Amino acid sequence: MNSQQYYSGLPIKNSSLAEASWQEFAPFLSKYQWALDHPAASARKIEISYALKHRGEKGCCTFDREDGNKFVLRQLRPWAFEKAISKRRKIYYVSYGRVVLLYFDVDLHQVFQRVADGLAAVERINRTRLPLYWIDSSRGFNGYLKVDLTGMPYEEANKIFDRLEKAIRLILAAEGNLADFEVKGRIGYDDDDEYNWSQYGKLPLHSPNWSVAELDKFAKTRTVTIKEMEKLVASIKANISLSVLEENEARKKALRSQPRIENGYFLLTDELEDDLKQRGVWHKAMCLSKAIGSGDDEDTRWILVEFLQTPEPSQTPTTASVGVHVEKIQEAAENTSPRKARHQTRAVFTEDLTSEPDSFARQREALLRFARALKRVPTLDEALAYIKTQDLYTGSWEENRGRRKARVKGTLKFIAKTFDAAKCAKGSVSIGKYDAWAKKKFPNGIVSRKKRGFNSEGEIVEYKYQTHVGPDFIGVFIAICEFGLLVDKNQDDSLPHRRAREVWNSLYAKKLVSEPFNDRRWAVCRDELHNRGIVQITDRTFGPGQAMRWATGRFFPLLGSWKQVKKPSSLESVKLTDFLGRKRRTTRQHNTLLYNNPLENDVQESFLASRPPP
Repeated sequence: MNSQQYYSGLPIKNSSLAEASWQEFAPFLSKYQWALDHPAASARKIEISYALKHRGEKGCCTFDREDGNKFVLRQLRPWAFEKAISKRRKIYYVSYGRVVLLYFDVDLHQVFQRVADGLAAVERINRTRLPLYWIDSSRGFNGYLKVDLTGMPYEEANKIFDRLEKAIRLILAAEGNLADFEVKGRIGYDDDDEYNWSQYGKLPLHSPNWSVAELDKFAKTRTVTIKEMEKLVASIKANISLSVLEENEARKKALRSQPRIENGYFLLTDELEDDLKQRGVWHKAMCLSKAIGSGDDEDTRWILVEFLQTPEPSQTPTTASVGVHVEKIQEAAENTSPRKARHQTRAVFTEDLTSEPDSFARQREALLRFARALKRVPTLDEALAYIKTQDLYTGSWEENRGRRKARVKGTLKFIAKTFDAAKCAKGSVSIGKYDAWAKKKFPNGIVSRKKRGFNSEGEIVEYKYQTHVGPDFIGVFIAICEFGLLVDKNQDDSLPHRRAREVWNSLYAKKLVSEPFNDRRWAVCRDELHNRGIVQITDRTFGPGQAMRWATGRFFPLLGSWKQVKKPSSLESVKLTDFLGRKRRTTRQHNTLLYNNPLENDVQESFLASRPPP
C-alpha cells in the first residue's frame, strides 16, 4: 500500500508535554466542536453554526439557554491540553482540516468479551496495514489513524469512513471476534445551511501512560490517503459476505443477558445500579467498589459480586397484533429494569419499526407513540428505559449510551414543541385558572427567606442573596401542580423536577406563559407554599431515578380542603318541645353542714374553755 508521509516532528526539547501535544494534535482537530470531561459539556449544533457564521463579532460565542444559564463556547486551546495531562481530564474531539484523525474504538463491555478478543481485534486490524497508533483503554483499546483527504469534500469523506467501519466489522465477524468496534472522530463542518455534527473521539492525553515517548510514537505514524482507504474497503467487501456480520451481531446479542464479572467484581450498568438502589445497598456497594483497568473512565465502576442479585426469569409482556394498542407492562416482572417498573411505562406496538434501519427515525416514531400512550411527554429516563425494553437500539446498549442519550433528549424536545395532552383525552395544564387567586393571595409575590450561616469568626450571619417570585409565576406553578398531582398523577405520588421543567418549557414554547422555567424560583415557590399548607412535600428524598413525593395541601386553592366536617355530639338528641317545656325547680335541698347546724352554735362550742386559766 502506498503511503504519503505526514510527520511534523516533535517540538523543541524545552517545550512541555502539553505544548508538544498541542502542536502535534492541533492540525487535526476542530476548534469549535469539542468537550472537556464529557460530551454533554459541548456546545450545541445550532450554537456552533452561529459562532462560525458570526466569527469575530461581539457576543458570537455567548448563548442564553432555556434553563436560564449562559453558555460560553470556548475554542480549543493549549490550556485544555494542560488540564488534560496534569489533572487527567478527558478531551473529546472531532476532526477538521486537510488531514483528519480517526479514532478506532475497540470496546469490551460485555461478560462474553474478553481481553483476548480485544487483542485479536487489534492484531486483525493491523493486518490491513493501516498505520495506527494504539493505546490501552479501561474498556478495550483505542487506535488513531491520520488520513489525508487530498481535497475530497467533507461529506463524501465521512461516507467513506462509515464504509470503513462496516468493512472492519466484517473482517472481525469473519473470524468470530466478539469485540465491538466503531470509527469515531470524523469530520464536523459547517455549510451554508447548518453545522454537520460528528461523533466524538477521545484524545489519549488523560491516560497515565501518556508521555513524551508515546507522543513520539504517535508523531512517527505515517499518514494514509483516503483513496488508499477506498481501495481497502472495496477489497474487504468483495471477499466477505454481509451475512457474516449479521450472524455475528445476532450471536453477540444473544450473549448480552449476563453482567460482566472479573476478579470477583461485576461491571456496573444502569439496570444493576437501579437494582442496588432499590434493594438499599447502593451506598455500601459504592464504598467497596473500585475501577479496574487503565484510565479513569467514569463508566468503569466495578462492584463486589456479593452485591449481585440474579433475577429470576419471567414471562415477557405481549403487545397487540395490529394498530397502536396500549397495555401496561407487568409491574412485578423481574426481568425488567426497576426504573421501568417504578415509572409504570407502557408497551406500545412497535413491531413495524424493527425493520427501520435508521435508529433516529425508529426511535422518534416509537417515542411519539409512547407519548400518546402516557398522555404526556415522557421523561428522559422513561424514554431510555422504553427504548431498551422494546429493543429499538443498534449495537450494544453500553457502547453508544452517550450519543443515544443526547439523541433521545433532542427527540423529546421536538415532541414537546407540538405535543398537546388535551388531544389525548387526559386533560392539560389549566393556564390562567389560578392567576386571580395568586394575585389576591400574593400581591407582592414571594421573597425567599435569608439563609443563615457562620462567618470566619463563628458568628451567625444572614446571607443577603434573595429570590423574588412574582404572582404570575405562582399562578403557573399551581396550575402545573394541579396537572401533576390531580389530572395526570404519577402512581408513586412523585412530581419530578425534570417533568415540571419540561411541561413548563413546552407551555413557554407555545407562548402560553410569559417566562421560561427557573429552577431557583420553582424551589423557592415550592418550599414557601409547603410552609403555608398549599402543597405538601410528603417525601423529600430524591436522587437518580427517584423524585420527591408531593400531595395537595389543606389550603390548595379551589378544592375546599380546608373545610372541616362537624362532628356529631356524643349526647342523645332532645326534641325542641321537650327542651322548652322543662320547668325550673324552685325548691332546692341543701346538703351542707351549715344548713343543719347553724353557724352560731358551732362557733360558740369551738371557743368553750376546757379549763380555767391559771
